[in-house]
Amino acid sequence: MPTSEQFIVCELARLAWQEGHRESANVMSAIALVQSNRIKAGMGEGNWLAVFSFQREIWSAQTEFARIGTYSAVPDVRDPTFQTILSVADQVYEGGGADSLTDGALYYAALGSPVYDRNGWFQFTVASRPGKHPRLATIGNFTFFA
Repeated sequence: MPTSEQFIVCELARLAWQEGHRESANVMSAIALVQSNRIKAGMGEGNWLAVFSFQREIWSAQTEFARIGTYSAVPDVRDPTFQTILSVADQVYEGGGADSLTDGALYYAALGSPVYDRNGWFQFTVASRPGKHPRLATIGNFTFFA
């Protein structure tokens, strides 16, 4: 029987794939690392599944319509790209390695994307407040914020 830890790793990989597979393995890895950074920061009361839910429902920078497509997409689990992010997710969940990709980021968005919600929570709470949420890294079209 699968363990709860295995379930969390699979959900972490799924979220990273859903949000980053159109970009690169580095973007998917960075997305996974942000979830870990959130856990370390006590967000979602340290509950991985709560953090994933908050990402999908609150912290996502996508328009509501775009979220439906993003979060309903499913990977082919045999795809080498998904296998790679599954391995990365396992390492991230186990706490392996420092976050050298995002420098400890807690938020991220593809600011130039046509599905970026310029009138949403992310824009007003994170992107427009550089004093509180400075930009820490850019990978592909994704910008990572404190």
